[in-house]
Amino acid sequence: MNDWGCGTKGGTETSFSGCIQLAPQSVLQQMMEDQSLHISYVPRPEHDLEMVVKVLYQRLNPFYSSIWDGRDPEKLHTFWEQELAPKMWCDLLLDARNCKYPQLKKKIRRILA
Repeated sequence: MNDWGCGTKGGTETSFSGCIQLAPQSVLQQMMEDQSLHISYVPRPEHDLEMVVKVLYQRLNPFYSSIWDGRDPEKLHTFWEQELAPKMWCDLLLDARNCKYPQLKKKIRRILA
């Protein structure tokens, strides 16, 4: 699974059809480079884990809804770079991007406890 539940098989080139507001930074970067929301990419497990970190951020920060309707990859990319810069979020992103699921799960449990 990738694209936040869109059911695309990982490892195969496909079109991104997930939620752009929660898209991984690499996907947003590619959208900016291609100047298009319709990009082809190869889904990887770390994409889903990065999206989980962004969902956690969304749940813990009510003002997040201010960008929910955003469709501009550059604005979204900048928003996430700024908001996920603090150490706690950087640590979560590092685990997500390195597919360290057990460590990520443990940290998320501590945050939600």
